[in-house]
Amino acid sequence: MQVSSLYTADGTHLKNDHDVAESFNQYFASVFPKDNFSCFTTPTMMTVDDTEPRCADLYLDVNIIIKAISRLKPDKAQGPDDFSPKLLIETCNVIAYPLYLLFRKSLDESSVPNDWKQANVKPIF
Repeated sequence: MQVSSLYTADGTHLKNDHDVAESFNQYFASVFPKDNFSCFTTPTMMTVDDTEPRCADLYLDVNIIIKAISRLKPDKAQGPDDFSPKLLIETCNVIAYPLYLLFRKSLDESSVPNDWKQANVKPIF
């Protein structure tokens, strides 16, 4: 799909898809709150057969997941998984542990399901 050209705030005309996408990225990064990730440790990258990087010691527990879910805004749109933030917030205590198990398995195996790599991004012109 071809993205239309775009003008930046300073009047620069962006014509190619990469520059337009980069401009959107910079804008969205500027308007969303900066989360404090100081409670997270920096993962140690290890390799298996010197080819695959792995996260060895990333700290994760159920309370971190509960805190992340509680920061969701209930009136926002659902993602590609079709779960509304309101549903996630209301079921937080029930789903936090299963989500922890999923995330822990993903980190331990250094793999991310393809479904987690999808997003609904729709620029409005």
